[in-house]
Amino acid sequence: MMIRTIFGLLLLALASSLSKEAQTDKKEKPKNPYLTKFQQEAGARPTKCQVCRLMVSELLERLKITNYKETLNKGYGLDLGEDPRLQIHYHTSELRLADVLDDLCDRVKLYRARAGPAFPYIKGAKSHLREAMDDLAARSKVGLKFHVPDDVIEDYTYEVVRMKFQCVHMLELFEEVIEEWYFEHQDQDLMTWLCRERVLKIDEQGCLNASTAMPADYFDAFEDNHNATKKSEIPMREKQREDM
Repeated sequence: MMIRTIFGLLLLALASSLSKEAQTDKKEKPKNPYLTKFQQEAGARPTKCQVCRLMVSELLERLKITNYKETLNKGYGLDLGEDPRLQIHYHTSELRLADVLDDLCDRVKLYRARAGPAFPYIKGAKSHLREAMDDLAARSKVGLKFHVPDDVIEDYTYEVVRMKFQCVHMLELFEEVIEEWYFEHQDQDLMTWLCRERVLKIDEQGCLNASTAMPADYFDAFEDNHNATKKSEIPMREKQREDM
């Protein structure tokens, strides 16, 4: 309850800071419907669809990064390079797949849950709490220190933590299916092969095509249109940790 109160107060402060008349206008500020919906639905996230989409997105990204045309030898000896039966092509090897899957679900920590986009998980974005704290610190005339744990700041709703555990569970259930795709069907779209055809029911697939763009009317609830224009993009972290 205390964490929810902190989050609510910081978001309220952020919303108020976007208005030049915040100190003089006594009228109640309109609530942003996207923020309201985001907080109301936090307990239901992530969905199975959202987990599958992020897992597949990161798997494909890791395959792209590890797309080496390297040839490895199966054993030791001076003449191994001359015998193709004793060579492994890393590009299509089991070793490459193992490398990709090894830390796959840890990579969901690179995402933050954001209000507004139809698909709320944005890679490299600031969390709402981080954005609010940075904004307050930048506008304050005195130094501000927030004694809030980093894990709360970055994942107030704890849904990224839940995302990781659900990703691990899904990977365990469908690892053989992924292996089948990797060795035999890489010419087919993995999002369709795995999520649409094997993991999700038809009525669970809505998030697969959902946009990650910020809605054009997201800041309409705020009175300061100048600031709303300046902040119309999702704020991103200056540096991402890729070595999770």
